[in-house]
Amino acid sequence: ETFHHLKDDNLIPEETKMIILTANAVVGAKEQYLSEGFDDYLSKPIEVEALQEKLATHLPEELTEWKEESTAHVQKPEEAEPAQSGPAKPEPVAPEPVAPVSEPEDEVIEFGPTNDDILEFGPSFDEHEEEKRLPLSLTPDMKDKLAAAGIDLNEGLRFCGKDESFYIEMLDNYRDSCETKSKTLTSHLAAGNLHDYQILVHSIKSSSKTIGSDSAFTLAKSLEDASSAGDTTFINEHHDELLTMYGKLADTINNILKGK
Repeated sequence: ETFHHLKDDNLIPEETKMIILTANAVVGAKEQYLSEGFDDYLSKPIEVEALQEKLATHLPEELTEWKEESTAHVQKPEEAEPAQSGPAKPEPVAPEPVAPVSEPEDEVIEFGPTNDDILEFGPSFDEHEEEKRLPLSLTPDMKDKLAAAGIDLNEGLRFCGKDESFYIEMLDNYRDSCETKSKTLTSHLAAGNLHDYQILVHSIKSSSKTIGSDSAFTLAKSLEDASSAGDTTFINEHHDELLTMYGKLADTINNILKGK
């Protein structure tokens, strides 16, 4: 609907490519979105290789640079040729950003603090900062504990661009949001609000997939489908099961991140 409003009001520049990012990955979804006028389709959670392929397909050639060394190659469809000898074209990367122009060294910041100034609203010390600080990488022990909890580390890293620090942030977010999401989900069910229940359980489904928990993803998806179909019997039977699984995962992640 938003896309059609943008088109009807001529808010989309002529050369802009519109690619829909959606969790709807059912058979025929891509064709449906293309028929609506989108230029392409990408399903969630995002995989780096798939994103690179879309960029290589739709970015103008003059905005693309080729890196000499790469572990993977993404080739534009129009460039596809039969296999032949010789080095493959390297992976596309975005051009380096242009550094901003520095201010003159002798410029005075009129309202900047001096040595005698007191920063009344400066950042205060967070007594929990040390406790909250996250590790930058996963130790072998952390990896073993994630696997024991049924979390597929390789799957999670795949959705985080194989960046361990980013993956740890996803684990941290999953842990921190569990209590609030669980209470809100239960509240929606008690009120018979299946619309908002479906939206929130979809969020739990996606975040579970992103960290690599297939069991939580599968159960959340079944509840999402049930809420879409108005199947309150199934929801009532499996709601607590999801919250128990969700809570145990959050507790396990909490202990892992704290080094317990």
